[in-house]
Amino acid sequence: MAGIVKKIKAWLANTAPGQIIEALMYAAMLLMTLAYFTGHGAFIYEAF
Repeated sequence: MAGIVKKIKAWLANTAPGQIIEALMYAAMLLMTLAYFTGHGAFIYEAF
């Protein structure tokens, strides 16, 4: 399992599609965090 994780991390860091996917995931996390802190993200609060 650790080997698969290393391969995925290497692919994300070393290929253009991987970097795009990684940037999109960070953007999604940022948007979810901003939704929570503006008070419109009750679904995040209820999940915890």
